[in-house]
Amino acid sequence: MTRARFVDVIPGHGEAFKGKERMASGLHGQQVPEADAARRIDMTAHKTHFQTIAGPGVNVPAVSPLYDAIERRADQ
Repeated sequence: MTRARFVDVIPGHGEAFKGKERMASGLHGQQVPEADAARRIDMTAHKTHFQTIAGPGVNVPAVSPLYDAIERRADQ
């Protein structure tokens, strides 16, 4: 299965944003495990558009595909 790589997130509501992959890439480079990276990724700058963002942290399933994509690019 091929996964698309998205640079911008254009949600159904709110403004487009970037950042989660950039943060994940930096944490991956520091060899931070996925679960720890998920706790540290901070999307609170987008809280005004996504009221469900209560503080830093994203779901681990959101980080796993990012880490997979980073590792595939490193292998190329």
